[in-house]
Amino acid sequence: STIYAGFVNGTYKFGDFEVTGGLRYNKDVKSYVGGVNGFPIVTPGMVRRTWNSLTPRVVLSYHPNRDLLFYASYTAGFKSGAYNTTAFALVPIDPEKVKAYEVGLKISPTPGVTVNSALFWYDRTNEQVQAQDPVSGLQNLENAAKSRSKGAEIEITARPLPGLSLQAGASYLDARYLSFPEAIVYTPTPVGPGMIPGSLGNTATSTDISGERTERSPKWNFTLAGSYKIELANGGSIVPSGNIYHTSSYVFGAGGRLRQPGFTLINAELAWNLSNGVTLAAWGRNLTNKTYYINFKSNAFSDSGTANEPRTYGVRASY
Repeated sequence: STIYAGFVNGTYKFGDFEVTGGLRYNKDVKSYVGGVNGFPIVTPGMVRRTWNSLTPRVVLSYHPNRDLLFYASYTAGFKSGAYNTTAFALVPIDPEKVKAYEVGLKISPTPGVTVNSALFWYDRTNEQVQAQDPVSGLQNLENAAKSRSKGAEIEITARPLPGLSLQAGASYLDARYLSFPEAIVYTPTPVGPGMIPGSLGNTATSTDISGERTERSPKWNFTLAGSYKIELANGGSIVPSGNIYHTSSYVFGAGGRLRQPGFTLINAELAWNLSNGVTLAAWGRNLTNKTYYINFKSNAFSDSGTANEPRTYGVRASY
């Protein structure tokens, strides 16, 4: 592939307001050759495609002082088309395009407290998603016609006491396929009396999943974190810290059959910072030993998943 790109960006300030404008041009040229065991299947010059894009960005912000920033933005994005080379595809996958709208507020209402918040709305066309080809068994890209993501997020940072730092965050996401009429969906093949459920694998069907949630898109996320720096007389310090992360359920793959239930993770660390620049620490991750999937997929034979790391802990030294 060969990619050419150029962009221009500028900001104009008037009073307490700023206007930022930008424009980017992309030209992507892609081709490939391929074969099996020395036998050519896709020969030079057989496939070649050029995609061009012109994507703007506009931001209007109100910034009267260092403690307040309000902004509204519009940005267009472009993800190049591609070939499913492992399948020796001659027809490419279309480019994915997005129109992103966002308004946000960043404010420090009192010393030591910062609040960042935003509302967003993303419209995507020809979203590129992965799916397993029921004939070849290969993981290929395909296009979903339209999808939309909208939501809100907030993050609060506070330092109520010397050495004490607290953070809290939350996000809400509603991400759905507006149009995906021919998604490849795997469902368990029905079995006869006395047979083990699922023993005949899965059956692939072309299904309209318009209106369903997109993959790996939990509705809610929450985070809590804190640390406390205890100064020592010799110039060093001891810093206990920890964080909690919670997510609501989300789906893997088209059709929503494979679902990860919501879960909570807890991590912690105790660090000893010596005055000579050496740090010694003990840490633990996933302290409740929660099991959840980081990947879950279906094919014609079975459903298979990869679990996260279990409870892990250790020590580290750094300088």
